[in-house]
Amino acid sequence: MSVNDNFKYYQLLQQVSANENGFHNEMFGKSHSDYLKWLQLSVDETVGKNLRPGYVPRSTYWLLNDDSIPVGIGRIKHQLTPAMKKNSGHIAYAIGRPFRGQGYGSKLCKLLIDECRKMGINPIQVTVEFENEASNRIVRQAGGRVVGQTDTMTIYQI
Repeated sequence: MSVNDNFKYYQLLQQVSANENGFHNEMFGKSHSDYLKWLQLSVDETVGKNLRPGYVPRSTYWLLNDDSIPVGIGRIKHQLTPAMKKNSGHIAYAIGRPFRGQGYGSKLCKLLIDECRKMGINPIQVTVEFENEASNRIVRQAGGRVVGQTDTMTIYQI
């Protein structure tokens, strides 16, 4: 992610609900000027600058298709607090509504796992809501093994 990410990235965020199967998208329904402020905040989060209470450094990535159109967004938390280990994960991702069911979720998950490995994150924890069958399948195919559950989600480690 860069502070120079243009309008097409903002458009993708309007295709992903505020809480899309556990992926939190603060920009859904927000103005483009709010998006520009959020970009700076997100870039700062990557280096641990100006973190909000309870947040850890995290990096945000865009998945582009062959036409350079953003089709997905992913995040990696650089570490997990003890509380996060109980109900969160290192990886979160979402695919824009028009692009679902085309294999982009699998691709983005694998790319995020590769980035986690480069960061030295081991094991990689991923949480998926029970009813999100597609993401549960994707994480299992990426090597995720079940290590726990909450009332609403499965906790995997890769």
